[in-house]
Amino acid sequence: MALAADYPELVGKIVVVDALPCMAALMDPAFKAKENNDCSPMVNQMTTMTDTQFQDMQKKTMPRLVQDASKIDMIVDWSVKSDRKTFAEMYCDFSNTDLREKFRT
Repeated sequence: MALAADYPELVGKIVVVDALPCMAALMDPAFKAKENNDCSPMVNQMTTMTDTQFQDMQKKTMPRLVQDASKIDMIVDWSVKSDRKTFAEMYCDFSNTDLREKFRT
């Protein structure tokens, strides 16, 4: 969605199956993305967690994001096995993304 919004000349059409233009707006409709968002606090927090702490956090988060509860353990396992620094940076960037204005017509 971000690529299509930023470079419409490169993208003919997109099919959005399951996405949000602004995840943070679910909890705060007045959310505004930060220009130069510093992800280091989130990266530090997630990279210093033990696997058990990270797994517990993911177990609490996933039920809100996954409709099929039978898949939660598999998804949590994937996230625990992923590179924690990359996961934290991606999550931080995604949490600061707001495409709502770009997709208003």
